[in-house]
Amino acid sequence: MTDSKSSWDRYWAKGSAAALPLSDNEQRQLGQFWQAQLLQNTPKAMTSAVELAAGAGDLTAQLMSFFGLYRPEPVLHAVDSSAQALHQLQARFERIQPLQCDLAAVTLADHSQQLVVSQFGIEYGGEAGFREAGRMVAVDGVLLLLVHHSDSEIFRQCARNNRMIRFMQDEQFFTKVSHWFRVAQHDSAATESEMAAARNALMQALQHAQRLLQQIGPVSRQIRQFYQDCAELAAKVRSYQLSELLDWLERMQTELVDSQQRGEAMQQVAMDYQQLDALCRAQWHPWQLQYHIEPFELAGKTLGWFVKGNKKPA
Repeated sequence: MTDSKSSWDRYWAKGSAAALPLSDNEQRQLGQFWQAQLLQNTPKAMTSAVELAAGAGDLTAQLMSFFGLYRPEPVLHAVDSSAQALHQLQARFERIQPLQCDLAAVTLADHSQQLVVSQFGIEYGGEAGFREAGRMVAVDGVLLLLVHHSDSEIFRQCARNNRMIRFMQDEQFFTKVSHWFRVAQHDSAATESEMAAARNALMQALQHAQRLLQQIGPVSRQIRQFYQDCAELAAKVRSYQLSELLDWLERMQTELVDSQQRGEAMQQVAMDYQQLDALCRAQWHPWQLQYHIEPFELAGKTLGWFVKGNKKPA
């Protein structure tokens, strides 16, 4: 567990919306989970709420949908250190109150929020982020958090993804693809042996990648699609302009490296039960916040930790 704003900055460096490696069905189940938790736990006369590390807005969408049941509708403060993430959020949800600040220093008063929530984001603020969350919960208020688990399916898939991306880098995969594109597009200037060498180098790299994929297990849809596209484009290379092929390759390389950085950032902040419990106890005891931690599961897979807290009158 690291107290690392830089991890969060790297996670959202490109304003990515692909925050979680979930299927469409799992995303629906996640939304249903939040709707059930909000219905069961939120105060009946709620006027104020804060989402910490709002990011791409997946949880924001659930909150705004639920808040539509209230009259008047509660004010939702969306906190994030990324100006780009907040700009995109406000374009989607005009009624939110964006608040750009570090999770370690949220500019909202003590005991001021009847609902404090975060979905796989507060852990990027480290100890200070957890302290701020406990500080803001109002008396009779509720804290609901999903936190990254160091033995979750999300954690393991990030490890597999990063292994594949490191393979591409170690094998100079992008260089081999680029070289084949260039040689094949300028075949009149290349000898037959040069053409064969370039194509064989790429085919061997693709075969090695396929064996590694079978060995390590499921990886992201993005990585699987990239290898499939490489094989198809290599076979139909003369159907495209060289500039189109190179632009595509550069874009994919950037996206995959960004994905690798996000995965590494997530792995740095994921916790086991003992780490999370110790962190919650140390940061929330001064604020008299009671809490409960349990595994968060969807479709039989552990995806994280669910933390529920409340602050009772003294």
